[in-house]
Amino acid sequence: MDWSRAKNILILIFVLLNVFLSATIISELKGNKVTKEIISNAKLALKERGVEVNCNISDYNGSVGNLTYKKMSFDRMRLVQNIFGEETVIDELLEQGYIERNGRELRFLDEYSFVFKNFEPEEALSGLNNPDKVLGYVEKLLKGTELPVLDFKIDFVEHENEGTETYVFRQKYRDFWVVENHITVNLSEDYLEIVCRYQKVDSIKNSKKVMPVYQVLLKNHEIIKDIAINKIELGFKNSERDDGRRETDGIPVWCVEIESYGNKVKKYFNAYDGDEIE
Repeated sequence: MDWSRAKNILILIFVLLNVFLSATIISELKGNKVTKEIISNAKLALKERGVEVNCNISDYNGSVGNLTYKKMSFDRMRLVQNIFGEETVIDELLEQGYIERNGRELRFLDEYSFVFKNFEPEEALSGLNNPDKVLGYVEKLLKGTELPVLDFKIDFVEHENEGTETYVFRQKYRDFWVVENHITVNLSEDYLEIVCRYQKVDSIKNSKKVMPVYQVLLKNHEIIKDIAINKIELGFKNSERDDGRRETDGIPVWCVEIESYGNKVKKYFNAYDGDEIE
């Protein structure tokens, strides 16, 4: 056998295979994106509705599945010890679900959520003037609780007239917002409050085609009018059932930050059908 010739044939086959695969990938990527012309026309239609778009309109046109969770949360015992001291007798306190000592208050709302208040926050408030420092404070408070604080990113900051500042952090998973998992920090001269909800993410399953966000914006003409759109991102949210409870899985949602007369609000739209969800 002429090994030199065989080698050249194999090289040619691999080259042709790479060209074929590259063409296939490029074709798929183009198929998963909305054209610039369509987005430009959508912006014009929104402008006629009085909508000012201050961000990019995503060109994503692919598929996303549902977000599933594990039945796991944070370590409650560790949290109690972090707040009230290592010597704290924990069992009875956890049964009560409510602890108040030395100007500090901890309440467990359910197996995945808690509220912590510090009514003597002078020392804690020192230097907490930006999201990184606020999250650093939270990280120390939750050390050892198995809550992945560094997976949480700033969603928005709100300054109220009464002097209260609110920092809202949400978990990011594979670059998607996990809307339900949040750390909300309220700061004022009188108290520091942390409201936290965390359930461990399992995976994303059962992928389905999503509605491109430009279609979602155009569809919701009663909501998306005479406003400014500052941010558009894809995330997951647990929708509400008819009985008031929430679904156990998170569905993909388009997270849209809108602004009207200086007031910023987050709106969430089901990424499968475009309907608004609470």
